[in-house]
Amino acid sequence: MIKHILKLIWNQRKSNSWLLGELLLVFVCLWYIVDYFLVVLYPFNAPVGFELDHTYNFQFNAREEGAEGYLTTAEHPSSVGEDLWEAMDRIRRMPGVEAVSFSRFGTPYNTMDNYMALRSDTTGSEAVSCRLYFVSPDYFDVYRIHSAAGSKAALKEGITARTAVITEDVAERLFPGQDAVGKTVYTGNDNQTLTIGAVSRTGRGSEFNKVRPQVFLYQGEANVKAFGANMLPWAEVSVRVKPDADKDFAETFMAQKSDQVELGNLYLQNITPLSNIREDALREGKSDMKTRTFILFFLLLNIFLGIVGTFWFRTRQRQGEMGLRMALGSTRSQLRMAVLGEGVMLLTLVLIPASLICLNIALTDLTSTGLLGNTAGRFIVGILLSYLLIVGMIVAGIWYPANEAASLEPAEALHYE
Repeated sequence: MIKHILKLIWNQRKSNSWLLGELLLVFVCLWYIVDYFLVVLYPFNAPVGFELDHTYNFQFNAREEGAEGYLTTAEHPSSVGEDLWEAMDRIRRMPGVEAVSFSRFGTPYNTMDNYMALRSDTTGSEAVSCRLYFVSPDYFDVYRIHSAAGSKAALKEGITARTAVITEDVAERLFPGQDAVGKTVYTGNDNQTLTIGAVSRTGRGSEFNKVRPQVFLYQGEANVKAFGANMLPWAEVSVRVKPDADKDFAETFMAQKSDQVELGNLYLQNITPLSNIREDALREGKSDMKTRTFILFFLLLNIFLGIVGTFWFRTRQRQGEMGLRMALGSTRSQLRMAVLGEGVMLLTLVLIPASLICLNIALTDLTSTGLLGNTAGRFIVGILLSYLLIVGMIVAGIWYPANEAASLEPAEALHYE
């Protein structure tokens, strides 16, 4: 069957050469469109490494001297940091609250990035630049971040004043093929060391970010109590509530319980659901993605109509040839399969040269690599999806006219010859 189809294609090589050129161009264009969708849709829907459902950000502030209700040190000896620690403890004991954590530069979708370079030794080994998070142990409970082995408890126990938590991509780069827990790493200036207490799963800053190396450093009671009023804008208090308590939680808390966490000059300014923070952070990226998706869908529609129209017209023009084949003994099913097979074979013939062109486009960095690197898996999936899409278009363009021609009586079909 394949040999017969190849013979048919060779006998009509003059007309098929134009069709092969069209398929080559269309394949490359369609691959570029499919590749973009892979780059955007796969990372956007892939896990980010944390969970935001039922979580809230509590923003505290402090009255300034001279403001109404301001208390002097004589009237209220506790510092702002001590009051903040007490407020967190009160929130933690409230009904419906599951976990409370403190962090700096740790809230998801936070755009204030700090980095720390880590090395496995001081002899010139590769330095891994890690996104830096200052967090209390309960941070892993609030955002449900798991260790590489799937445990949250290991991360809480692994982060202390003397130990840090790193993500598994950092561990693999610093200690390939080894267990990083218990190992010593050196900071950027090689003057300080950290002991790895636990290894977490990889994470991303948002749906529009790649996986990035991360290191979590300890923030405990002493760190919180050292906070002054001028540092409160960077104090992130994150709260996870139980699902059955998460009904108008922010509004109810502000109206009925905010006075319970008002201590000295410290007061609760607002409560923001992390889902709202996520929407604000992703709004611009989503808008750009929707615009590009609309344009690419328009181009995809044009490709679809072009391929279907070309093969539809080509098949209708060959009704006389099909009538002759039926007169010579071909069955209707054989006729349909031969015409469909010829269309798919034409596409298969351009698969290798088209793939080489696509590979060169990828290797010259003309594709987007902001969210997904140029990996072999990405390229192969893009090629296969493009091939299958065009096969579907070819079948759509051939099936109806071929079926119509095959249903004609041979004598009637010969009228078209």
